[in-house]
Amino acid sequence: LSMLGSITRACAQQGYDLLVSFQQFSTDWHADYADSKKADGIILLGYGDYLAYRARLEKLVAIGTRFVRWGAVQQDQPGVSVGCDNFSGGQAVARHFIEQGCRRIAFLGDASSHYPEFFERYRGYADALQQAGLDVDEALQVDAESTQLCGHTAMSELIARDVPFDAV
Repeated sequence: LSMLGSITRACAQQGYDLLVSFQQFSTDWHADYADSKKADGIILLGYGDYLAYRARLEKLVAIGTRFVRWGAVQQDQPGVSVGCDNFSGGQAVARHFIEQGCRRIAFLGDASSHYPEFFERYRGYADALQQAGLDVDEALQVDAESTQLCGHTAMSELIARDVPFDAV
């Protein structure tokens, strides 16, 4: 909500109105958007599986849609993206836990190319552990997406594994 508020304010300062729409997951949303003529461009927040999403972004580029998206910034990706340094973020959090004396640090998030933001955080986390001489224990990583339900489910799975941890 904080990011959405900032986007709304920036649009207003430039003389634009912002239409906020929570779209259903149509299999052809890029065409739905292009045919609707409701907006001059789109700002995309959230996307799920990036590998599946990428083809849709490529179609938006092909039909000349103006868009920017919040997400992982990668080489050779379609369109304009705004994101953050997820590797350094994962590294900083893991280092903080290590400085606090934690040695069995769990990671909740999909550590694969399907979710590049999580994967970069995981890579940073693993790098910090290795730099501290700690092992990366696969039993302490549970795949999860960015929803409250997924986080709850992943944490429940981690606890059910009965593997000791001292930070998440």
